[in-house]
Amino acid sequence: MGRRGFTLIELALVAVVIGILLTAAIPKLQQTALRMRVEQAAFELVQLLRAAHEQAVAGGQETLWVWDAQARRARVEPAGEDAPTTPGMPEAITSASFPSDLSVLLTRDGGSVECDCVRFFPDGTSEPTALTVQLREQTVTATVDDATGQVRLVAGAVAR
Repeated sequence: MGRRGFTLIELALVAVVIGILLTAAIPKLQQTALRMRVEQAAFELVQLLRAAHEQAVAGGQETLWVWDAQARRARVEPAGEDAPTTPGMPEAITSASFPSDLSVLLTRDGGSVECDCVRFFPDGTSEPTALTVQLREQTVTATVDDATGQVRLVAGAVAR
């Protein structure tokens, strides 16, 4: 027997099956992309929180992690207007800007905070804070432990 080609019906059937599979997969891919976008933003903010903790301990001075909601940026800076800078440490470390559809919320003891900042102290302690990053239904929360100043990243919202 000779080589048999595909009929038009077989090709159409394969195209329909591929179309159905793609239709089912696209929402899942979009959800994954959204989750990765939120996780990346939260990771960037956590890196700055950790840098603030390290700067406070290494520099022996109170350090602030500050969220600027208008500029959509976070920065690390020495606390106080006349605080001396640590030799070898930049005056302020700034993150990249974040999209406006991304929500960043700081909470302490179940309520919102007076300033959008977290204080890290030279002895390694900090203000206990939860930082929630959200975009649509995707949420990632970073918690700052007050006794150790350590930052932990968890998926979802964390009740305090």
